[in-house]
Amino acid sequence: MSKRRISLEKYGISPDRLDELRAICRQYGALKKKSNAGELNARKKVEAIEGALTTTTSRDPGMYKPLLTYLTRNIPFDQLEIPSNKKLFFEFRKAFYVNLDKLL
Repeated sequence: MSKRRISLEKYGISPDRLDELRAICRQYGALKKKSNAGELNARKKVEAIEGALTTTTSRDPGMYKPLLTYLTRNIPFDQLEIPSNKKLFFEFRKAFYVNLDKLL
């Protein structure tokens, strides 16, 4: 299955920056462990991911867990339990990356 490429250039996020944000999200598990061990750079990234998720899902807290799973574990949308429709979920994804970019 091919991944649909999102464009966030109208928000000032280049394709390379989006790839960087995605890579940080994929490292969430390892960053969380390092953060718990006291590594400050890892803690900053974990706090940014969690802060961006909290901000993004504030109007629909039920989206927090599925969005976190999707972003950090590369689980396909079709395998997630989503409390809303696909279009709304992907709007949340876009908003998350915009928020994460601001925090990092």
